[in-house]
Amino acid sequence: MEGGSVYPVPAALPPGVAAGSGRNVHALRFFTPDPLDHCARAFDVVRRMGFDFVSVWAQPAPRARFLVRLNFVPNGELSPNLLADRISAFVGVTDVEMGVM
Repeated sequence: MEGGSVYPVPAALPPGVAAGSGRNVHALRFFTPDPLDHCARAFDVVRRMGFDFVSVWAQPAPRARFLVRLNFVPNGELSPNLLADRISAFVGVTDVEMGVM
C-alpha cells in the first residue's frame, strides 16, 4: 500500500450526483492509535447518518498514531459537524477536523 492508502479511491461525487448540485465532498481528518477499529466505527456512523461514502486513507503518524482522512457527501438534514462530534467521542481519537473539498 504505497503512501499509506487503505482504499485509493479518488475523491469525487458519488454516481448520479451532478456537479453543481450543492452536494459538496466533505473531508474529516483525525488521529487514532487503532485505524482499523476507528475506521470501521466511522463507516457505521456515516452509514447510519445517511451520508454517501467517497473515500478513505490512513497513514502512519508520529507517536504511534495514524492520520485518517474520510471523504463523504452529506445527505438530508444532518450536519457534517455532527459526524465530527460523534467521531471525536471515540476513545483514542484526537485532533478531529472537518473541511470541504
